Amino acid sequence: MNQLDVRVAGAKGDSTSDDTVVFQKMIDLAAKCEGTVIVPPGHYRVGQLKVHSNVGIVGHPSYSWKGAAGSVLELNDPNATCLLDLTLAIGARISGICLDGRGLGKGIHGILVDKDDFGETEDSPLIEGSKVTKFSGDGVHLNRIWCFRIRGSMLSENDGNGLSVQGYDGFILDNWISFNKGSGYASIGDG
Repeated sequence: MNQLDVRVAGAKGDSTSDDTVVFQKMIDLAAKCEGTVIVPPGHYRVGQLKVHSNVGIVGHPSYSWKGAAGSVLELNDPNATCLLDLTLAIGARISGICLDGRGLGKGIHGILVDKDDFGETEDSPLIEGSKVTKFSGDGVHLNRIWCFRIRGSMLSENDGNGLSVQGYDGFILDNWISFNKGSGYASIGDG
């Protein structure tokens, strides 16, 4: 079976319980079968999660300018580097998830790819239909990436940039990027 439901695995999604261990376990299991982690509606408190290659995290999006509903991941660790770490997660997919940094910590990114070099394989992540908001760093920070897609998402109210990219061959379509303290879109370094 390649669809893994975090609620079935014991995640509470009650905006109070720490669901980090359940989420990481489901992501790790999905990596073994190139599967998808299903996130039913709820507010899940989690720390930093490491996503693996060919793993999808799919929820039910529902958000507006000021609110996030549906499948929401709320950061609970002010010492994290990011909420979703997609570094070396070739072909990962984030779809229909609201990420809320809750203003915690300093310089914490919502979604992160951070590599020492561009590597020999394209990254190819897809981020779609998601909201990334209220992070103390960038909403999405992609450092040394190539071949990526971000579409139909909202990147707002982050202390850094909405989207920060050092990389090539990106497809950025139909996004709502506003009210970030840095740039909406920042191209840094090579790109």
